[in-house]
Amino acid sequence: MELQVLCVPPLGTNCYFIKDNNDIAIVDPGGDADSIIELIENNGFIPRVIPLTHGHFDHTGAAGKLKMYFSIPIFIHYLDAPMLTNAETSHATRFGFPYTGCQADRLLKDGDTFAVGNATFSVLHTPGHTPGSSCFLSGDTLISGDTLFRGSIGRFERENKNTMKESVRRLLSLDESIRVFPGHEGATTIGTERRTNPFAKFNWEWE
Repeated sequence: MELQVLCVPPLGTNCYFIKDNNDIAIVDPGGDADSIIELIENNGFIPRVIPLTHGHFDHTGAAGKLKMYFSIPIFIHYLDAPMLTNAETSHATRFGFPYTGCQADRLLKDGDTFAVGNATFSVLHTPGHTPGSSCFLSGDTLISGDTLFRGSIGRFERENKNTMKESVRRLLSLDESIRVFPGHEGATTIGTERRTNPFAKFNWEWE
């Protein structure tokens, strides 16, 4: 299994291509379907699925066009599926971006799995950033969406603080050698985040 990243607009989202042989999953395609299509066709990849870590527009905006172009399904946690058709709850309206909605084809829940070629990913439900935020884990590779970043975590509403804490604790309890590929900016490891991420102390505001 290989992993390739393309930073896509509108907010610098990491779109990940999980590749096993020539089969790929397109994780969080952001809002630039044309660049993704070009990369896939130039490399001879065979797209199989579009897994989404959560429903915010900067991770999902191109999903509908890619679904139609390649005739492949969209996977998302069932709690975030309504965001795919709602410009307001997906935050597209808040940031002033146009949004074309789409429908999910498979509704995920914690513990589900999906395959990319011979690689199998487990779904870890990590709510807090959104109700259905999820991470995808296979071996030493974790795609963490907007739950865990290098040196930080995703935004959350005050009332979701304890939920977010439990999600971050869950991720930091994984093996320290696991590589973390977040929704924005650079990669890290679980061990690095345990030692250096200020949110790993869990002494967050509003205590």
